[in-house]
Amino acid sequence: MAERTQKIAVILLLICIWSIAVFIRLQITGYFSGSYGNIPFTSESALHFRYASMIANGDPVPSIDIAAQYPEGLPVFSKLTVGGGLFLAYIYRFMSPEIISFEAFFRLCVPLFFSLGIFALYIFTRKLGANRIGALLSCLLYAVSISSVLRSTGQEFSRENFALPFIFFHAAFILSSLKERTQHSLEIIISSICVGLATILWDGTQMYLISIVLGLFFLAPRNIPIKHLLSNYCLLLVLCFINPYLKDHLFAFSPAMLGLLSLIITGMLFKNISSVWKAKSFLILLFATLFTGLLLLTLYGDNYSHFGSLFMAKLQFLNKKPLDPSLLSFDARILWVPALHSPLNTFFKPFPFYRMILILMLSFWPLSLYFRNIFKKKAAPQQIFFLFLLVFWFMLYLLFVRLEVFCIFFFSALFGHFIHLSGTSRTIRSLAIVYVVLLIFAEASKTCLKVSNWGRPVPYEQLRNLSSWINQNTETDAVFLANFDLSPYILTYTERNIVLHPKFESLDMRERTQAYTRTLFSEGEYPFYRYCLNHGVNYFVFTRGTYDAKSVFSWRYIAGLKDASKNVAAKHFEADYNNLRWFHLVFGNGKYRIFRVISPGDIEKAQRLSKKGIALLKKGALTEAFEILNKAVKINPNEGTSHYGLASYYKKTGNQYLAVKESKMAVQCLKIQNMGKKGKNSK
Repeated sequence: MAERTQKIAVILLLICIWSIAVFIRLQITGYFSGSYGNIPFTSESALHFRYASMIANGDPVPSIDIAAQYPEGLPVFSKLTVGGGLFLAYIYRFMSPEIISFEAFFRLCVPLFFSLGIFALYIFTRKLGANRIGALLSCLLYAVSISSVLRSTGQEFSRENFALPFIFFHAAFILSSLKERTQHSLEIIISSICVGLATILWDGTQMYLISIVLGLFFLAPRNIPIKHLLSNYCLLLVLCFINPYLKDHLFAFSPAMLGLLSLIITGMLFKNISSVWKAKSFLILLFATLFTGLLLLTLYGDNYSHFGSLFMAKLQFLNKKPLDPSLLSFDARILWVPALHSPLNTFFKPFPFYRMILILMLSFWPLSLYFRNIFKKKAAPQQIFFLFLLVFWFMLYLLFVRLEVFCIFFFSALFGHFIHLSGTSRTIRSLAIVYVVLLIFAEASKTCLKVSNWGRPVPYEQLRNLSSWINQNTETDAVFLANFDLSPYILTYTERNIVLHPKFESLDMRERTQAYTRTLFSEGEYPFYRYCLNHGVNYFVFTRGTYDAKSVFSWRYIAGLKDASKNVAAKHFEADYNNLRWFHLVFGNGKYRIFRVISPGDIEKAQRLSKKGIALLKKGALTEAFEILNKAVKINPNEGTSHYGLASYYKKTGNQYLAVKESKMAVQCLKIQNMGKKGKNSK
């Protein structure tokens, strides 16, 4: 009876911790909503929200979305992992829109679902050997730590927010199979479902699978839970052929799947061969796996070669982004963003990334107990496996700060188990509890007392201003070119066609983006103009500061330029837009400018109208000539002949001021046209 009461109490406490976690995250989102009004989704989040909104409104998601990747279209289900958003949309269809809007529901579900990882952490920590108090404290630390809070507030939609709970439940079941030695069928089935869902929801799951494979590899083949892994592999293999995204990305041939298969085969061989051949067979199998992986790299590498390029660059330059962009490939330059930067570069800055380093320093006492048990050969297999995962993810975190969300999970488990490891002495154990409680208090205070620090640096007011102008002043079928991180916002909140998007697990999109950055920083205006014409662009949205920024995260750096000429297109859009030949400024605010692309058809039509207007002026039909010349100017504001005609009209009608103004415009336009011809001929 007492045991049952304790279990009920634990469940209630876990629900309370889960509620605290959700509340903290919603408080952060609420703060920024109160400060900036309605917060729109941006970048890839906007893209996922767009398709979820379609389902929520009862509209089908197009298999080929022309608007998302104009003109050829984006194959939605084979190029995007849209599962998490669509699942929420189907749930929302059973709800009343009067109760809550879909956008509010969407934001609410992010912290609700992400925080379910707390329950996985409790199971994981208990299987590790922690007592109930230690496991509950580990969950509380995970709930309040800024390393887990930062990316799960609901301000944006991250695919890993829906995959991570499944990943952590799978890790708990793997740990259970090592502890119990007997593999329960129900656990194996649930584990397989969890890893399958995680893989569908987020392609980063394959990195987790690699960590599992390597961890069991180093643990020793005789402890490999073969049935468990075989069930996981079989389900993943089936998904590789029925899920459009996994099928398109050849996930069956990924290093994660090849490693999982080799581990299963290794485990089987070790049970049936003599000890003399164990080491040799292990090395042979490892060699065969690596060889097969390299052989199939040409099939698998196109989609994820950008990440491999970044990984090798980080190793080559010792995790410090070089000041000279020419030393990196385009894939490495564009992927080496702040979220994938090293935390060591921000160690002394007041930013949450340094928190993991401090937690590591505080982990010295718990880790010393672990290593003591390992040296004394008292450590259980699941504890050695856990220590490997802890070290593995911390090392990856030193390369990619975004992976702190994995680190804090395993460090939380470490502190939870630490109370049990501290010994049987009541005094020492009490000190261990106080140690962990103080850490929780410190983390909670940092998270809750500095809410204003945890938002994203997004110019929400300027974004709303931008989308409002587009909705009111442009054609519904207009095509917009903008930076890949801005384009999805335009697509989602204006329903206009876009050329670029940030889903780079697609070779053609990376090549398209590379051409965009190259022409934007090419000499003269014409190469960029040709890029716009080739993609049917009607409007170009320029982000102010694109040319002036010179950091290692700037567009200049991404284009591969350490120093940019003053004659590149980006410079003209930044500071010399009145002298542009093929682009005309139609909107601007503190952050963005919109330029209408003057097409060859517009130029020819304006020229015809100008000639007609001049002829009417000569005949004395002033009113009709004025209307035609004005129409020509609207079509092509840089048509010098039409301005010359208007100057003649105003002179004949006695308006000397406007006549002089139009004469100056005519001279300016002729200069611009001559500059444009030179730029075109030079190419």
